[in-house]
Amino acid sequence: MRGWLATAGTALRVVIDRAELWIPGALAALAFVGWVPFVLAVVPLPDAGGLALFGAGLATSGAWPWNVVLLSLSVLFGVLTLCLLAALGE
Repeated sequence: MRGWLATAGTALRVVIDRAELWIPGALAALAFVGWVPFVLAVVPLPDAGGLALFGAGLATSGAWPWNVVLLSLSVLFGVLTLCLLAALGE
């Protein structure tokens, strides 16, 4: 326990001395996994019925192939944005 506290104290002193790194560090933390606790606290996880209804809505839509393509592209864009934020934070 003391080793962990000593390491945390050293990290705190480095952070206090290097204030110009706060914004890049915050971006890097958000891009990696900093958003997960917020999403898990705010958005409820879907149940099996909700997922089945979502899949059936995609398959029976009038824009059947294009809505899946658009959904896939938006997920890809989100992942690329997170990678860009992580690189910017580093």
